[in-house]
Amino acid sequence: KPKEVWRVRLLLVIVCVVCVCTAQRLNTTTSACNQREYVRCLDFTCGSSLNSEAIAVLPCECTDNDIGAYFTPCSTTTSGFNHELIYYWKPPATCFSDRISLPKPIPNIPCDLLCEPGTVMNTTKISNLLSGKTNDDRNVCDKCPPNTYSPGTGRIWNSWHDTILPAQFSSYCHSSSDQYCSSWRMFGDSINSGINVHDSISSTLSLQLNFLTPLGGSIHFSYRVSSEPENDGLTFYIDGRPLFFDSGDLDEKNVTFNVSQGFHRFDWTYSKNANLSYYEDRAEIYSIQVEGLTFGTLQCIDCPPGSVSGEGASTCIELTNTTNIGDVTCTIY
Repeated sequence: KPKEVWRVRLLLVIVCVVCVCTAQRLNTTTSACNQREYVRCLDFTCGSSLNSEAIAVLPCECTDNDIGAYFTPCSTTTSGFNHELIYYWKPPATCFSDRISLPKPIPNIPCDLLCEPGTVMNTTKISNLLSGKTNDDRNVCDKCPPNTYSPGTGRIWNSWHDTILPAQFSSYCHSSSDQYCSSWRMFGDSINSGINVHDSISSTLSLQLNFLTPLGGSIHFSYRVSSEPENDGLTFYIDGRPLFFDSGDLDEKNVTFNVSQGFHRFDWTYSKNANLSYYEDRAEIYSIQVEGLTFGTLQCIDCPPGSVSGEGASTCIELTNTTNIGDVTCTIY
């Protein structure tokens, strides 16, 4: 009997714990106020319900900024060659909300419906088009207002001020002589192959991207090399295949390559042999621009501090003493 009483008491305790739980919806977010480690999303809490004590340590409610979206690849359906827009909660931290929910996916978007740089895709107009409320199948893109920009179907990297490489980039260095070897490093307006004083090294910057648009896309970048002519220099690869090699003490150059739809890997490798060293002995990249990653952006991006843009801009202009923005000249006093 004492054992039976103990079991009953334990059961009552368990039932009470369940009864006092106040379930609230828990989603994921990248809000700045959720950067403390104890609110990071754990495997057993992601997308689930938490009790009131757990909710008490979550300082942020979900906002529209916590919602992300992506386009699926194109596929042939009964209504044509289409793709879908799907929404998701941004990982990896947590937030809570009873008033914001994910928008419904938008299916059957024609794959030839693209928004150019400087514009964003208006999802309301797309829904009206697909439901037959409008017949204007091209008027689904809105211009970005001044002091914002949109890369359109692609992405631009032209500011290298952070201490951590941008997402999708990686860098490594190999030395055949077991000497110190530097990977690529960011220096404000450029990223370079590092300071490598030893011979027989190769320093590589890698970028991996998925091009969704049916006709593929392109990659454009500006670079400079300062090296021993012919022997040391910069090699550019796409999917492991070398496309060009450049060397010598050069001025800034620009190159563009087309790519097919799908995943691609881009490598910039500065290699140095066991012979002489000349000039700065490194390669620099100032900007990288890709097109065809997606079918359009959904939100204009604010210009970084110290830069401006006009209406319908694909990038922002860094302010100087006198900066021309379209027909307007801005002067800083």
